Amino acid sequence: STPGKVIFTGASAITLEDSVGIVLSGLVFERGTAEPFLLRDTRFCRITECAIRECNADGKRIHWIRIAGARSEGNRID
Repeated sequence: STPGKVIFTGASAITLEDSVGIVLSGLVFERGTAEPFLLRDTRFCRITECAIRECNADGKRIHWIRIAGARSEGNRID
């Protein structure tokens, strides 16, 4: 696939839960109003070559990338 070709807007979000070894690559979130990435209880997952542009422009505080859960370990963001 071509990095940046998939563009999410508005209230789009990706949640991984109880996942192992998933790679999210080349995604773009633009003018988003929701938390783009949530990894909960994930192990050795990766977010790479993704872009977050003009999110929370309305002033609402959101976390662009959140890793949560006591079982989360070894995740990578680059």
